[in-house]
Amino acid sequence: MAQLAPQSRAFPEVDYSAKIPFDQWPDTLELARLQAISDNLPEGEVVGAVLSWPVADGAAYYVVTKEKPLTLQHLAYGDAWHIQYVLIRGLRKQDVLDQLARQRRFRAAFSK
Repeated sequence: MAQLAPQSRAFPEVDYSAKIPFDQWPDTLELARLQAISDNLPEGEVVGAVLSWPVADGAAYYVVTKEKPLTLQHLAYGDAWHIQYVLIRGLRKQDVLDQLARQRRFRAAFSK
């Protein structure tokens, strides 16, 4: 059974008046950095994995911070959407590995 870390990970504030491109916003760069770590995890490794689930008009993001007990930390990115805690509580390591594989296939399909 997984658990949720007690505090969300904060992201850098965005100065919307700076009129910089979305892909250069500090919070977008930080999520990209975390995603790169996640994408380069060795086979079977889950600590550092970034998981996302669609919510409303965006997504809820989490990072795995511990394998035993499986612990996820909410990433307060964008609108900082959350998923229901009951979903997190039911996750197993294999569920995380399966979700990572799906996310990698999805990004690979759209990067071509």
